[in-house]
Order: sequence, then structure tokens, then C-alpha cells
Amino acid sequence: MTLSRRKKGVPAKSADVPSTLCEPVRAEYELVIARLIDAPRSRVFQAWTDPAELVCWWGPNGFTTPFCELDVRPGGGFSMAVRDPEGEVYPIRGIYREVVPHERLAYSDDWAPELGLSQASHVTVDFNDQAGKTLLKVRAHFESPEARDSMEQQGLIEGWSEGLERLARHLEVLSSRDA
Repeated sequence: MTLSRRKKGVPAKSADVPSTLCEPVRAEYELVIARLIDAPRSRVFQAWTDPAELVCWWGPNGFTTPFCELDVRPGGGFSMAVRDPEGEVYPIRGIYREVVPHERLAYSDDWAPELGLSQASHVTVDFNDQAGKTLLKVRAHFESPEARDSMEQQGLIEGWSEGLERLARHLEVLSSRDA
């Protein structure tokens, strides 16, 4: 499974990366992606916690989310499936460890364990107010540097970057409808 449609090893061109996307950070056990989104953090948080909204933007370009159930509370679970452009479906599930409305989501995340592609991680999403916009930081913590490297090679950074761009576009469309 590749988490991005861009070819592995091909760096993003400046036109491929929105100017509001911050440079990814790579630590020993972690990958961190940050993006400034032109929407208040309460609205961005809602897009992460409402299944009807999440299916509109979740995943890299070309992917869809045909199934999504969220029980957004500490100890609550989530289950979803993403479909890649070739039609392959990948289940994702996890447990919410921390939920602070409009500020933070922290959860365990396990991709496609039934398919032998399991790469468990702990994800923390921080929603930081920046003058009415939201600085969104997604931190994925892996059990080993090797697990982190494996997900990075599968396109995790590009996939998350594309997903966050889709989130920004989703919120922009909703905002223009409300205007």
C-alpha cells in the first residue's frame, strides 16, 4: 500500500505543497506534520470528529472513505475503511486516549491488520488557535524507528499532507456555502 499517489523517492515540487504546510519533522520514533488551516479550531475539530464530514476529506488524493464510525471520547473507538484509487480497501481502527474539545485528539491507530500491513502508532492531533485560523499538528509516534521508517517509505508524510490539504479545501467549500 502506498499512502500517496506521488512516486516514492520523488521530492514534492513547490507547486505540490501548499504554502500553509509546514516542513515535516522527523524524530527517532515520530513523524510530525503541521498545517495552517483558514478556519477556527472549533470548526476544524468538528471536521475531525463528525463521521459525515471526515469521509469527505480523509486520506490522500484519490482515496475515498466508504465507511466510518467514531465514538469520540476517551476509551471510545473508531473504525473506518479507506479505498485506494485501484479499489483496494484498507481497514483502520483505533481507540481514543484523550479528547479535549477544540484542542486535542490522541488515539491509537492501526492500519490494515487483517491484511498483514499493521503499523500501529499513537497519533496526537493538536488544534492551536492562530488569530482565528488553526495550526494543526499531527504527531505519529511509532514503536520503533524501523516502524516509522516503514510508514515513511509507504508515503505517510505525503499522504497526511494531501489529507490535510483535502481537509482545508473541504472547510473552504463549506465556508463559501455559509457565506
